[in-house]
Amino acid sequence: MNFGTMWGRSTGAAFKGGVLVLFVATTAWAQQGGTQNDQGTRLNGSAGELYERIGIPLASATTLQGVGIKVSLVEGKLEQTDGSLKGTAFKDVTFTTTNSQNQQVTFTIKSAARHTNVYTGKLSNTAWEYQVTWTSPNGSGDLCRDGRPALALPGYWEERTFVPSNNPAKFSFACVPIKTQNANGTFWYAKGGVAAKCVDWGYPPWLNKDALPGNGVYPATTLDQALRYHVSCVAMASADYCGEARSNTVDGTPIVMFNTQNVQNGKDGMGNPTPYVAAGPFGSGGKFLFEAAWAAVRAPVRDTTAVSGGLRPKALCLTKKRWSTLPLNGACASDASFVQDPRDPITRPNPPRFCEDMSRGELQAAGALLFSYSAYIDAGLYRFVNSNTGAYLTTSRVEIGASGRYASYRPDSSIPGAADFLPDIGANRPPFYEGPLFSTNAPFAVPALKDTLPLRRYTSTQPDGKRRYVTLVEGSQVPPGYASDGSNNLEGYIYVRPPPAGAPVLRLWRKDVGPGLLTTTSSMWPGYIIAPWQAAPMGSLPSMNTYSGLY
Repeated sequence: MNFGTMWGRSTGAAFKGGVLVLFVATTAWAQQGGTQNDQGTRLNGSAGELYERIGIPLASATTLQGVGIKVSLVEGKLEQTDGSLKGTAFKDVTFTTTNSQNQQVTFTIKSAARHTNVYTGKLSNTAWEYQVTWTSPNGSGDLCRDGRPALALPGYWEERTFVPSNNPAKFSFACVPIKTQNANGTFWYAKGGVAAKCVDWGYPPWLNKDALPGNGVYPATTLDQALRYHVSCVAMASADYCGEARSNTVDGTPIVMFNTQNVQNGKDGMGNPTPYVAAGPFGSGGKFLFEAAWAAVRAPVRDTTAVSGGLRPKALCLTKKRWSTLPLNGACASDASFVQDPRDPITRPNPPRFCEDMSRGELQAAGALLFSYSAYIDAGLYRFVNSNTGAYLTTSRVEIGASGRYASYRPDSSIPGAADFLPDIGANRPPFYEGPLFSTNAPFAVPALKDTLPLRRYTSTQPDGKRRYVTLVEGSQVPPGYASDGSNNLEGYIYVRPPPAGAPVLRLWRKDVGPGLLTTTSSMWPGYIIAPWQAAPMGSLPSMNTYSGLY
């Protein structure tokens, strides 16, 4: 692969011995049209999961006295069709539907106001916001936490598929995020739904008439295109790579995004444009690198009242660096064929490709609409084995070969003796990918970091001159003969609070005969026992969607 197709001239990245170095110093490019915002984990951000994925029939509208009225939803504005109730007067109106437990739910609009975009501070030309309460057999309360309003969005989500608003028309409420200050004085937008964030980012489920943050160019010219952008945005905003309605991020994770109108081409070593999408870096600190291209594809729906099919989002492709933070087949738990893993060693007639191996024209011809760039606050933790001594090295500092395949993964060459360690891949072996952790790049402004401790690497030089390694959570007892592996021994940060049910835990194991230590999430390891001085788990490496819950 041409060096210029992967990295911009200003990145300072390079191939060393045919491998791509993941931990490099970079110089930021100008953003030039892209916008930087933060991801979320929940679709609509409502007070309970029972109200996240239900379609609300417009035909169910009544007054508080139970009198039925005809209501329409024009873009993002609810109003009575005869004009009696509209604008700020559209209040004391109820809508009734059933939740996922087949219980009747009543939503009541208490007040209405024009929506102010939380990112630009400007009044929207199309979106209105509503104070909404709910009542069901489970109780009652505000739909959105902290007194926040909700946007009324045409259409709704049927699990992983977006069902557009058609006859009979249905809609959904999406809670507006709230500006939240971190302890260090920085801000992010928390607790809202990513569907509402996408409206303010400029990708509502209608033809947008508001300025995009950053003065970008709105790309959709038809309603179908607008719906596809909205659906793609919802997946991008929650890192739902597989379109499974499962988030793979944590609240507050920053990204930089581009659309088809402002995404840039990369540059070769002479500064000339290449056919490929720029790899970055972009955004604050020049840390944001290309991670995925996003699309929306037609999909069937179960709703028998819908007159047309739905749209399902997907990551059209992921970059080598993003794939390195995910397990084999990524997060596609129920449909591994939907987004195929290019690292899979199985030979296919038409093998999947990494984003950086596809030209910009190919990506757009395949349906790519949005392009996300990540600061990579997460990293994959991998297990390597010394082919001569059998010693193990568990590290997140990984170099990826030009092929991007698993067999090309190596420990970072800055680790002494790294050349002696190979991926621990073999028949009947646990995956050598241990799980994700927060990377050394993770800013402390990310709220979830409060639940973590550093994971560090220690080393011991043996009489034969070979190095052995052990990876431990900071504060753990360091085995005799081991010491900190220099100033770059920080691997990242792992969760130390009680993990969610089913989250794999990271333990230290000791060889039952002879020397040898192993840090792994595998529950059983032949020839090894749990290290008696570190019997308790050091922490957990849950997948991001396990930690965050449904978006």
